[in-house]
Amino acid sequence: MKPRSCAQPEDELPAMLDALADDIDHCPDILRDVPADLVERIRLLTAGVEADLEQPLPPELDDEGMS
Repeated sequence: MKPRSCAQPEDELPAMLDALADDIDHCPDILRDVPADLVERIRLLTAGVEADLEQPLPPELDDEGMS
């Protein structure tokens, strides 16, 4: 089974965001705070890491390159 990607074609993004907003409106109790210690750990682990979010992923990291 091929893993699902978080990336969606741009034309599907508005529908996905609408569905997410609808879930939040109707089930706000499912939302959880991100613990401060987790935020700090993420900051420490990613310190100095730079990423160009406009660049495509290399083939071994995108859906087509996964097996």
